[in-house]
Amino acid sequence: MKPLRILASSPTSFHPPLPEFAANLFEIEGRALYEQDPEGFRKACLEEHSAQIDFLKNRRLADIVYIPQQHDTPDSVFTRDGSISVVIRQGKNTKPISIIAKFTNPARHRESDMHREALTALNDNRVIHQSPYALEGGDIQLDRTRKIFWGGYHPNPTAQAAHEGRTSLDAHSFISEKTGIPFASLQTWSPRYHLDTFLGVAPKGELVVCFAGMSKANRDAIMVEGFEKPNMDPKDFLIEVSAEEADRFATNFLGVNGNIIMPQGNPRLAGIFSERGYDVDQFPMRYISAGGGSSHCSFNDIDTEIVLDDELTFVNGMA
Repeated sequence: MKPLRILASSPTSFHPPLPEFAANLFEIEGRALYEQDPEGFRKACLEEHSAQIDFLKNRRLADIVYIPQQHDTPDSVFTRDGSISVVIRQGKNTKPISIIAKFTNPARHRESDMHREALTALNDNRVIHQSPYALEGGDIQLDRTRKIFWGGYHPNPTAQAAHEGRTSLDAHSFISEKTGIPFASLQTWSPRYHLDTFLGVAPKGELVVCFAGMSKANRDAIMVEGFEKPNMDPKDFLIEVSAEEADRFATNFLGVNGNIIMPQGNPRLAGIFSERGYDVDQFPMRYISAGGGSSHCSFNDIDTEIVLDDELTFVNGMA
């Protein structure tokens, strides 16, 4: 199988923000870790990141498309946030589409430009849209099995509310309009500030979910959209994780074909994946997770294909 192209960016200048600018508890604790030994912190981040890149390349699971790291964009290592990409297949036609994020944090605005430049340079006839609404890619997960996007949102995403949510519900409608893929929308709040901190989609269609602290509306939406509508038995396709496991980024894994790349610290989930036939590899992510992200946040696949019904026409005049 042809390797996926995956966006990645070096963490060489990554560091958690000062406590007064931190958006969540992970960053506050991470800053304390960083200040103990800044040079050692950066070295450890690079080692953690490089180990996963080497694994992806050596297994021929991915071709890495590097976004150049800049000294004023420490969070750009979390390439999942900067854009959303999907390849739409209808009949014999395919069309790659990317949506560029709109950060509420002014310090991350440059990252949107970096993603646009990297995606444009691919020269693959990709249609690139800029989201006019608050959007971070960590809130969007493509579910190829159900042919939907799972999306996290907050009613009022602002820099001040970043610990509760970072994406507007309007962004879901915008993405759906541009791709033709419907959404299952779930509200985010502290400490589950991004969708991928409480829900993960495995390659075979399993949903890894932390229900702890979730609203009844979210629970109902997950059960209806995830299992009732597609007629998928939760006994086979639902994997529940605890709040403690979610705090160790259990739902923040990267699924590539039949492989699961995930952070160390969740042996129970790793065992479940292995029992279900996945090739599971765990990596230390203590230092990168100090910024509030893990394996899923650090890599952004841009060639994942979804097959839509042949009778549908491409949106926006594509043929």
